[in-house]
Amino acid sequence: MQRCILIIITVLYPAVSALLHAESALVEVEAGFDGANPQSLKDIIREAPLRFRVKPFNEEGSNEAYYFRFNVRVVNHDSLARDVEFIIEWPVLREHPDYEYDAYFYGDIGRWHWTRATVEGIEARLVVPAAPGTTYVGFYPRYSYENFERFMSGLKPSEKFEKWVEGKSFYGRNIWCIKATGQGKGEREKKVVLFTARNHPYETGGSYILEEIIKYFQAGGPEADKLLEENDVYLLPMINPDGVALGMNQQTRPKGVNLSFGSDSDDPAALTLLALVNRIRPALWVDVHSWPHKGDDGMWCTHRWVAEGLLARMPERTFQDYVWNVSFVGEGNTAANHLWQWLIRTHDSGGVSLSFSWYRRTEEDLRLIGRRLLPAVCGMLRER
Repeated sequence: MQRCILIIITVLYPAVSALLHAESALVEVEAGFDGANPQSLKDIIREAPLRFRVKPFNEEGSNEAYYFRFNVRVVNHDSLARDVEFIIEWPVLREHPDYEYDAYFYGDIGRWHWTRATVEGIEARLVVPAAPGTTYVGFYPRYSYENFERFMSGLKPSEKFEKWVEGKSFYGRNIWCIKATGQGKGEREKKVVLFTARNHPYETGGSYILEEIIKYFQAGGPEADKLLEENDVYLLPMINPDGVALGMNQQTRPKGVNLSFGSDSDDPAALTLLALVNRIRPALWVDVHSWPHKGDDGMWCTHRWVAEGLLARMPERTFQDYVWNVSFVGEGNTAANHLWQWLIRTHDSGGVSLSFSWYRRTEEDLRLIGRRLLPAVCGMLRER
């Protein structure tokens, strides 16, 4: 009997082994691409043919609680969809077990889907149906530096729409600036508005929101012309391109700077940003962020008039059932090198950090926010 079992095992083992190897070869999970986190394949461990353990990183010097970046790429060489299981390790859950890591996205720009994970200890487990070809998986929908460069290359300059490279990052990536302007009031009478995004690299919502604002101006039309009669609108859609490309959470690069606290930094991205603000002196600077909250969007303001003006035009539940989490720079011990403290000291301009959640939202929901945000900002300045 034992001899028969041994013969069966000897005969079947190579076949089973070959079958598992073949199944493993059908699906790969990749790291190291533009915007990936982790960046190294050593942090992606195949535990079974279709099960992978992933260890995202948080860069040294970043806030220890700022573990929010996870982006990998699944390549399915089969002709059929495959269910791929992920076990994602979030060490921050040891200290912050209340953090909610149960929602993830898969797909790519224009076709994102979201799915739930079960969380136990520091592990989040989820299954992604990977179609043949490439599927991106992330805590947020990706929007890479490469995506942005492709978008910028397609923009056509006109007399009302300019684009230029305002500066270069530490590693030589482009920091683009866009200006939308129009005929109407004289240059000195117009209000200047500045929109920025991707201060913190993982916060991809800002890219979708600002892309929609840019498309609005590119399309033109009577409504856009009306806004530009009274306002010059500047946009820095990706102020931290190195951090975006390198998979950072908060900083510009390994041992770089968190641009929110970059007013005293010599980082090229910070210097480029501050030089532009000094040159255009905006009446209002809108810095668009994302955050992982589930029922509220953030509005952190330099002045009361900023919050009052925005809330009058975008009251609570303007965007689905979300409410506003409103706070002010002066309420806490905000560091002197924070951008808003610098803005108040230097120009006494208005500033607001708007943090929009991806939870239960689609790409189109974020784009709709962009379409609503622009007239709200310009409208509040008209009455100020």
